[in-house]
Amino acid sequence: LPILIWIYGGGFMTGSATLDIYNAEIMSAVGNVIVASFQYRVGAFGFLHLSPVMPGFEEEAPGNVGLWDQALALRWLKENARAFGGNPEWMTLFGESAGSSSVNAQLMSPVTRGLVKRGMMQSGTMNAPWSHMTSEKAVEIGKALVNDCNCNASLLPENPQAVMACMRQVDAKTISVQQWNSYSGILSFPSAPIIDGAFLPADPMTLLKTADLSGYD
Repeated sequence: LPILIWIYGGGFMTGSATLDIYNAEIMSAVGNVIVASFQYRVGAFGFLHLSPVMPGFEEEAPGNVGLWDQALALRWLKENARAFGGNPEWMTLFGESAGSSSVNAQLMSPVTRGLVKRGMMQSGTMNAPWSHMTSEKAVEIGKALVNDCNCNASLLPENPQAVMACMRQVDAKTISVQQWNSYSGILSFPSAPIIDGAFLPADPMTLLKTADLSGYD
């Protein structure tokens, strides 16, 4: 059977695949398709970016791990589709808002090339102003969060291990609340994908113009 893969939205700050409104029983029953979804990390848990100010410890907070979560789920679905009656060559992504932008990112990224056949984007693309941010802005927001969690961002260049050890001691609820301190208004969320040179090798407009989409319907 064809597989529809849903990516939820929420401004890269909130969301869950388990919300009742995403129940796909009727869609799968009447459409003769398999509907799959997955969780991915959002907010600071999925997009904290501090690597430019953490020499030697860049992997501690590289940014874009939420997108890598998505890519891992897509690869798992591709490799295991036949085990649950799905066709791995007939996988379609769809999503709304940040989920839609995520579809766009997965289609343009060299990391996920060839994993799906097509994508449907509903109310969101990677070139929307809220769906990406510069590395510099992300670092500024990340340092503010570190300070708001009483972990002293000024120590990042000299002692990143101590700062990250401190952050690991902060409970998830506190981080979830404090990250909103950098919210500056509608369409300006504190978390978003960055141009990291790996998952997103160039800015969204450049990728939209130059990405090889020949393998997609």
